[in-house]
Amino acid sequence: MNLTRQHGLYAVGGLAVIIGLWAWVIQPFSERSTRLDRQLVEAAQQLAQAKTLQTRLGKSSEYQQKPAPPADFSLFGRVDSLATTHELKGNITSMQPSTKQLPGNKRESQLDVKMNGVDLKNLLDFLKDIEDDPAGVRVRSLILNKTGEGALNAEMNLAVGISE
Repeated sequence: MNLTRQHGLYAVGGLAVIIGLWAWVIQPFSERSTRLDRQLVEAAQQLAQAKTLQTRLGKSSEYQQKPAPPADFSLFGRVDSLATTHELKGNITSMQPSTKQLPGNKRESQLDVKMNGVDLKNLLDFLKDIEDDPAGVRVRSLILNKTGEGALNAEMNLAVGISE
């Protein structure tokens, strides 16, 4: 069997085609398949964690539901009395109440409060008492800005749901 130069070139060319197919088709496909398998496993783990958290949240929210506020409840009055208790009444620059109609027979009483030059400890105690209020008052938003004297300026939106 005589191998001619032409047969040698065919063999080298065939080998080059096989190596090229391996390098540019088979190996990238294999790496992509491995990467997708890894991503699928990670996504399944994340889904399991999300379901666990959802179950925990569902259980905890059952215990954290607050009763409806009394019929004579006043968000403005409650915030005013808590501000007095925590020595923040002098820092209040404005309190603007509003009411928002919700679907069904429900309303939400809101109060925008602005305070200047408040002490952090007093503000934190005030916010804790707001959140712990048995009427279900909650802080919807809070913006804090530091002043030059080391005190804080605070803007907050407080809300409580009211059934009619």
